[in-house]
Amino acid sequence: MLGLGWHLPSISGTPLQFALKPNETRELMLTLSTREDYDWGQKTIVLDLAVGGRHAYLWRGLTALRPAEMAMSAQVVTAKRPRVTAAVAPLTWHGGEHPASDAPRDVRLAVDGKDLARVANAGATWDVPVTPSPSPGALQPIAASLRWRTGAAQRELPVKLYAGLSSAKLPKIPGAVGGVAVYNPSDSPAQNAPVDVSPGDKAAAWHLRDLSGSRVPGVTPGPGDFTALVSVPARSSALFYLCQGPAPGTSDLRVEQRELGTGHGTLTVRNSVHSLTWSEAAGGTLTSWRELATGRELAAPNCGGIAYGQWGKFDPHKPAIGSLDFVGQEKRVLQSGAPGRVEVEVLPAGVEVRVEWKDAVAEAAQVYDCLAYNGSLTYHSQASLTKPEPDTELVVADFHLRRNGWTKLFPDFTGIQSNADGQGGFDGKQPHAGWRQSPYIPPMASLLSPPGFAGSLSVLFEAGTGVDRYRQGFWPAKRPVPGPVDFARVEYANTRGTAAAVTLRLLLHDGHQPAAEAYRRARDEEPLTAEVLDNVTWDGTAALPPAQPADWWHPAWHARVKLAIGPLPEDASDAVVSVDTSLQQRLAAPLDPGSLRLLLDGALVATAFDVTDSRLRFVLPGLRPKGATHQAEVYFDDQPHGPKLRLAATRPMPGLALTDPGFENGGEGWGLPCGVVDDQAHAGKRSALLERREGDPATLLWTASPRVEPNSHYRVTCWARTTSAGAVVRSNLFDGATYDFGQVGLPVPPDGHWHQLSADLPAGSFPATAHPYLRFWLLGPAAKVWLDDVTFERLDGAAAAAVPAVVAE
Repeated sequence: MLGLGWHLPSISGTPLQFALKPNETRELMLTLSTREDYDWGQKTIVLDLAVGGRHAYLWRGLTALRPAEMAMSAQVVTAKRPRVTAAVAPLTWHGGEHPASDAPRDVRLAVDGKDLARVANAGATWDVPVTPSPSPGALQPIAASLRWRTGAAQRELPVKLYAGLSSAKLPKIPGAVGGVAVYNPSDSPAQNAPVDVSPGDKAAAWHLRDLSGSRVPGVTPGPGDFTALVSVPARSSALFYLCQGPAPGTSDLRVEQRELGTGHGTLTVRNSVHSLTWSEAAGGTLTSWRELATGRELAAPNCGGIAYGQWGKFDPHKPAIGSLDFVGQEKRVLQSGAPGRVEVEVLPAGVEVRVEWKDAVAEAAQVYDCLAYNGSLTYHSQASLTKPEPDTELVVADFHLRRNGWTKLFPDFTGIQSNADGQGGFDGKQPHAGWRQSPYIPPMASLLSPPGFAGSLSVLFEAGTGVDRYRQGFWPAKRPVPGPVDFARVEYANTRGTAAAVTLRLLLHDGHQPAAEAYRRARDEEPLTAEVLDNVTWDGTAALPPAQPADWWHPAWHARVKLAIGPLPEDASDAVVSVDTSLQQRLAAPLDPGSLRLLLDGALVATAFDVTDSRLRFVLPGLRPKGATHQAEVYFDDQPHGPKLRLAATRPMPGLALTDPGFENGGEGWGLPCGVVDDQAHAGKRSALLERREGDPATLLWTASPRVEPNSHYRVTCWARTTSAGAVVRSNLFDGATYDFGQVGLPVPPDGHWHQLSADLPAGSFPATAHPYLRFWLLGPAAKVWLDDVTFERLDGAAAAAVPAVVAE
């Protein structure tokens, strides 16, 4: 008899009876079956071979193919473009495609409850009947779902479909020949995001202007199709003028070339978000990558380069090799160790940087695409070994970075903190602070700094060939030689061939890895689309706006005020500037509050603003030393030129006011691991949930919005509700283990009613670089508690004085 000796919960097989004659050979087929919810992937099974009352157990690998899944990106359909397409959802695993068990069958798209034409298999397309929206604005959703069969199961997937525009009525401006509708089906607003525009005339040069007549930044390498950088609210459409001729004016991009092509030249590309420098003497790698708003230097030696040589190697005769002995075998050649060649192509709103490098053993080429106004970077690297040697690893992308306060690496949340005695972790003399490697290429890697998650960097994997190893970790200057762990490294490698290529997108952002995932989803699954409208009615005429100065930050803004800030009276963190600007008096129409932007010493700073009739207050994020001065530009606009999309502040206005204290705005400004719920509220419609299951670590809820001062006291109150016996909500002010101030426990009666809780919280001594958070958490028995309507007040002292500033133009 042949059967499964070890049954997996979702995979089974009927035992097979057989008989053999002497010297007979037979091939046996054991049929396995799965449940509908089976666990697919690589498995190990045991075959039980029973002959004559004796058993032989055979261990074998098993590949359980995944069920066929389908996907359809969010799409906008119009009378001109009614066609939508569904495709089999790809899934990469261990660097390659993991095949599906079978092809989807009986694929159908239901629109408004009615099935469109049925399609036999995947790759299906349909023409969707659509009633166009009458005017731009919020997109009109179309109720739709995708259905298909796989195996014996019927599957269904809700899809996002929206109705677009069919016509537009616009006043004519000089140079305009038509209109373009840009659609954003994503749940996230698009800020200066690229969208491809395809005019009918491929021989002419084109650009876009917004409805005020201001040019839209665009990448126009030649006649025909071009790319525009547009801003469109979530789930909305926006209209633009299609104009003939190249896009005039400048953007926030600045390019400085020095002796390129000599082997020791440098190239610096800067926009209002970051500055990057490539050095030919360092192989064309990034020798500087600076985030302008914070001044952080990200690049470490060989950033963006390749490497080849020996990494760790297991000895089968010594299977218990330790991590340090494994890493200690590293002997590699870095791209930064020999000169390279750097070239640049400058476009109106984009820069393409090309790097070429080779030595006696390997050669490599990289391409970097940088856009105006964006904190993202597209990177493509390809490399090959021209003289391969055994056991040579080829790292096709080596992002060696200065740690900058990052303490965790996603996936796996790699990162070893200091122990209770302050030993180990990042500050001690350690060989590493955690590292991982795998044959699985993750779709995303994120460098994070919990609990606030400010200043994150994510590396999004977009495509690759020959890449079969991923590695991440925190390291000292030379790994694994013990020392301060001041560096992080993300690497993509090939261990089984002589060539590899990878395409990555690097993104500077705030928040943890879901923020980067939302960015990826908006670009890949809910992309912007542009459509040249066939039916445009010219309704009168309008003049183009006056020309802007050459140093103007962004053409879509029509007013600015220059400021001289400081000197600061004392060291300050998140200092507040207060200045009489009378912004409204500088405009002919009401101010658009979402249009406010701060450029501080040329860097775009995401900050909080407070505007009264004549006075403007805003935050200078980060530590500012006594005596510091700054040059600032505040850009703003009126409502007829908008609306502009509000730029989310990394830090709210200092003070004791909480952001979204009743969680009515979805918990804006709060860290909410358990989320906001709509079915419970003390007042309004929402509350925050704190839930801890048995065996879970502490469940936290926190906010950085109140500004607390050293050696001071505060009172926090909130309303809480629970039915869990023994639930105790704890609260304190906290910024890491070093600044973990007095904790107060607040028992919540388990009667299901709302109760007001109050606690007096101390803030001890801490430097200006620290920023204690207000937090609540559960620890102890499993419990579920709802919190609502939080208030926070200081019990002693007064707020810090505002920083002086004057109008400088």
